[in-house]
Amino acid sequence: MTSFYPASLNRCAIEDDLFNTFLIKKNCVSLLKGFVTDWVPTLWDLDFLAKCTLGQTVTVKIGQPYTGNRVPSESECSFKQQDLGEFFRFLKTYEDNSTFYYAGYTHFAMLNSTAQQFHSFDWSWAGLRDIGSSKSTLWAGSAGSFTPCHKDSYGCNLHAQLIGCKEWLLWPPEYDLGPTRLPYEESSTFQLC
Repeated sequence: MTSFYPASLNRCAIEDDLFNTFLIKKNCVSLLKGFVTDWVPTLWDLDFLAKCTLGQTVTVKIGQPYTGNRVPSESECSFKQQDLGEFFRFLKTYEDNSTFYYAGYTHFAMLNSTAQQFHSFDWSWAGLRDIGSSKSTLWAGSAGSFTPCHKDSYGCNLHAQLIGCKEWLLWPPEYDLGPTRLPYEESSTFQLC
């Protein structure tokens, strides 16, 4: 059974071995503060991302935002292909909260950017020396964006919030959310919540 120990760790108080033991092997949820303050991607803004990704096509999900009462299902959303650079330019000026726009699971390895800085980050600060931008994904969306309630079925996740904010709703592992496979995705078990 997975342990659920919400924890808050400061960078100066953790070493690589402790990180791997505490987070990876114990499989617990933690908030890490100050870990990315000198990380190259923290210098990125929407203009930089737009420049680096212009000409790359992604699928954008469009729908009504989560209101706190009910998360819309995937079937209630529409999808369109859009240039990722143009999407970042759009996000910079978008202020209408009645509709959200969201692009997820964009693998850095699939992006053909020539910007050295775009591919020069790594996760070695987390003790993961072999994980670089080629094994990382980019997620971007307007206010009200969401992913359906789910549990990832692979390893561990590290999330670095570079721009804006994200709200997480977490349940302890012993809480049965009733798994389902709809919509089907090979890496996540969606939950009925």
